[in-house]
Amino acid sequence: MKISPKLKRRAILAVVILVCLSGAFFYLRLRKSSSPEQVYLKNKLNLAASYIQQGLINPQEPKYFDYAIQQYEEILKFKPNQKEAMLGLAGVYTQTQAYDKAEKLYKKLIRLEPRNASYQISLGFHYLARDMKDEALEKANLAVLYAPRNSQAYLLRAIIYEKEKDPSAAIREYKKSIQAAKIQKKLPQDPQIYLGLGHLFFRTGLFFDAAQQFEKVTRLWPRFSEGYLELASFYLSVRLADKSISVLNSLLAFKRSQVRAYEMLGVIYLGKKDFEAAFANLKKAQSLGAQVSEALLENLNQSIQKMRKAQEEETRK
Repeated sequence: MKISPKLKRRAILAVVILVCLSGAFFYLRLRKSSSPEQVYLKNKLNLAASYIQQGLINPQEPKYFDYAIQQYEEILKFKPNQKEAMLGLAGVYTQTQAYDKAEKLYKKLIRLEPRNASYQISLGFHYLARDMKDEALEKANLAVLYAPRNSQAYLLRAIIYEKEKDPSAAIREYKKSIQAAKIQKKLPQDPQIYLGLGHLFFRTGLFFDAAQQFEKVTRLWPRFSEGYLELASFYLSVRLADKSISVLNSLLAFKRSQVRAYEMLGVIYLGKKDFEAAFANLKKAQSLGAQVSEALLENLNQSIQKMRKAQEEETRK
């Protein structure tokens, strides 16, 4: 059974989030340090993390991931076994589907620290992105064994069970992930936990519970684009088109270049037979790199012209 594109995207995003969290912890450790080496590492890791974030926000611009790779490679030339840089580089390789390079780095990290749960989890998400469910589950179980309070380990297992269409097991693991994050209050939580739980509630017909999870993501992570897109998709699925439009407009208020938001708005307005709004949003999506049918745009334009002509004739009467 192949992993669905949405689950695959979430698995890869989880890898990148894990990398960013690791970089954040390293930054906190070095915050009071002032040696030239530590300042150099801190600055390079922060710059790489910022490029990764830009790459996630602007998926049509792969150059940001190239910039991140460059930063990590410069660190590793200076310090070959710098673990945060190795983990970050492996994460970017997974994101850009350079899977063999990523796996080599993950395995090197595990050789250096065999009982490090974060490395096991990262390799597990990497395997999940490659549809290697058995290998991913093995790494998830090792991570739980080594660090039973690591929320990411349960998140990995939850996504695996979700892929295997075992909703009860997946929900159980998502809840364990949330509980582990609450116990470890000093650790940031991962929005993927709530998104995954929301999807499962939706599939099992618990629409109110699903809405709560999706809404929580936009509330706790107000600048996380994926949360708004998932909430808008949910509202559209339950035929609340106006709410979906509102959510997408909230996203575009702080992220004007979010191509998927314009695509979704175009489809929604098309369903509402608001051809002018549909045309405007789909045309904007196309200008940002989306593949939009020229025939569809031409048909919409013709419909708009017919409507305007009819309105003009009505006015003359």
